[in-house]
Amino acid sequence: SFNYPSQPVVGVSWDDAMAYAQWAGKTLPTEAQWENAARGALMDKRYSWGDAWPPPLSAGNFFDQYIEGYSDGYGYTAPVGSFQPNGYGVHDLEGNVAEWCLDAYAETFYRTSPQRNPVNNPQMNVRVLRVVRGGGWSGTAIQLRCAYRGRDIPSSKYNLLGFRCALPVTLPQGEQGRKGKTEQGGKLNEAKSQKSGETRGQEDKEKGRKGERDKG
Repeated sequence: SFNYPSQPVVGVSWDDAMAYAQWAGKTLPTEAQWENAARGALMDKRYSWGDAWPPPLSAGNFFDQYIEGYSDGYGYTAPVGSFQPNGYGVHDLEGNVAEWCLDAYAETFYRTSPQRNPVNNPQMNVRVLRVVRGGGWSGTAIQLRCAYRGRDIPSSKYNLLGFRCALPVTLPQGEQGRKGKTEQGGKLNEAKSQKSGETRGQEDKEKGRKGERDKG
């Protein structure tokens, strides 16, 4: 079951997600903002909970049939906020649904990108691959890494990908860290199903039930 009021929204393209974010006076997070939020202050760790695998119980909604000793209790998407937040108090950045980011995907972008607040080609009218982050409910060990970078065409619509919005703010002088303070007390806010959509992406294109993967 998908797109109940308490669930993250699925079934929208990057274009749909951007249109909603702009209508709401917000934007999609850049992938740098997304990764910073996902790490939850654990900047040198593989996952939002640290380096351990398998993840601790209640870490998130993952592909648990392939994780020995782990059960999250959900076959598909879980209600937003069902699992423990990370160190920044943000929920579901790894697992549940993977998420569109603002950036165009470029494999080598970070070799030459700016050190602070990098973003690659955010214009809506450029038809290029867009970044997908987060792994989703069918996320495996590789896809759930904070640094994992997926991608897909902007028109893609699938049942394991969604989005969340970010709200840009002007930081006080001397606070030059992240440019994107996000909804709900500075947190990235996962879009729920009353609002908008899905997606797909990741380097493995996932469809339908857990365990059914399109390796194309």
